Amino acid sequence: FNMCGDETYDLGKGANARKVRRRGAATLYLDHVRFLRREAARHGKALMFWGDVLQHHPEAIPGIPADCTVLDWGYERNTDFGKIARFVDAGLSTYACPSTRGYRVVFNEVEEARANIAGYAREAARAGAAGLLTTDWGDMGHFNMPACSLHGLALGAALSWNPKSDERRAFDRAFSLQLFGDASGKAAKLFRLAGTTGIAGWPMMLTDPPDAPPARSRRAKVLSALDLAEELVRSFDSLAKTGVARRQTIEELALAGEALALNARHILVADAPSRDRRALGRRMLNFARSYGKTWLRANKPSGLPELRRAFERAAKRLVEGNVHARPVTRGDLP
Repeated sequence: FNMCGDETYDLGKGANARKVRRRGAATLYLDHVRFLRREAARHGKALMFWGDVLQHHPEAIPGIPADCTVLDWGYERNTDFGKIARFVDAGLSTYACPSTRGYRVVFNEVEEARANIAGYAREAARAGAAGLLTTDWGDMGHFNMPACSLHGLALGAALSWNPKSDERRAFDRAFSLQLFGDASGKAAKLFRLAGTTGIAGWPMMLTDPPDAPPARSRRAKVLSALDLAEELVRSFDSLAKTGVARRQTIEELALAGEALALNARHILVADAPSRDRRALGRRMLNFARSYGKTWLRANKPSGLPELRRAFERAAKRLVEGNVHARPVTRGDLP
């Protein structure tokens, strides 16, 4: 039973504040872990939980019940991967948990994920960890298309099977061939390019357009990224011809490429004439409709209605030129 239990920043700051002053936050957290461990055992389950809180209180790690499984996470390329040894050396079953880096972006940060997954996998093997759990999630509406995480998920599988294998050229060739029937390695290259545009931020396209046009150097980079995004849409679509990748996968990747293009156009719209702003608004509405259809073919509705409303509000501001209308905020997203 995974109790989660990560990022409890308000631990001991409310009803238990007096107890924390007397016994410490680590003791309070351990008490809760032990309580849930007993409850899980009553139902024939062992307890699993995220380890970040106790990484901040390593002196408390020896107090974790021996039959618990700890999930040690860190999602940056420069994460202190060696911290996993604190749990392993305490005799605990421990999983290293890197990330596909798909949160708050419209296309995963592939190279950041590659470094994070490879670093964690190898350190986990050296430390004697029980396994590797590659994490994937999103924030602020979870716009993320599942297909954009395939590179990171496959890499996590490959390196947990053989941490000494090549995570770069050899992996990319195998990834392209196995998932897309592409012997040239083009598919992995598209993932890498899409994940390094520098314009993938979410929900960039839904926020107020910038007040001023980008500086010349920034504009050149955005235009280059726009060209790349539109090429990605065409290229991902061409991968469908191999007949290996599922239609859903290709549609999701093409839509992610279009989302990158919308982000680029959003950055450039500050000094655009009103007709271009209206065109961008209409393009966003068309995108939202396509996105919704693709979403519903593979997922439950979940936060899709809220996401649609956010797109409609942002597009309306552009189409009608109503800069005084209420902008989309984080609270509008599911």
